[in-house]
Amino acid sequence: MENITETSAPIMAPVLAPAGKMLSEAWGFYKQHATTLSLIGIVPAILLLPSVFNIGLAGIFVISILSGVVSLITQNALMLAVAENGTPADGVGGVYRRGLSLFIPIVWASFLSGVAVLGGVLLFVIPGIIVGLYFSVYRFEVVLERRRGLNALLASWPLAKGYLG
Repeated sequence: MENITETSAPIMAPVLAPAGKMLSEAWGFYKQHATTLSLIGIVPAILLLPSVFNIGLAGIFVISILSGVVSLITQNALMLAVAENGTPADGVGGVYRRGLSLFIPIVWASFLSGVAVLGGVLLFVIPGIIVGLYFSVYRFEVVLERRRGLNALLASWPLAKGYLG
């Protein structure tokens, strides 16, 4: 009987471009798509406008909760717009609708990630930090790859691992 040993090459992450080049490309992308990205980004500012008036403690609480929800939806919409090369086929309203539809999956994955990180921190601090780093890209999995919950976290792990060693 033949003894077969399997060797596997380590998975290597692609080499990142220098920071200056990435910033330059990001700025060029923003300039090219400034109207769309600005329209998406202005919605939270408009919703926070009432907070400059004297609306009382209850009003501030409501505005704070609302701004958190809208900010999360806006981040989803921006991520979708950038993934579609800055020109979403369904426009600004469409990426907001799709961003809204991802609100609950993002909150659920965030909760699961938080529980995992808390568990790692309670064991020792370092495992919590490591788990947090490995789960750091779950939002991209939820928004761009349409993975949900634990599947998004598990898909995040190898993506981050390639850059963390």
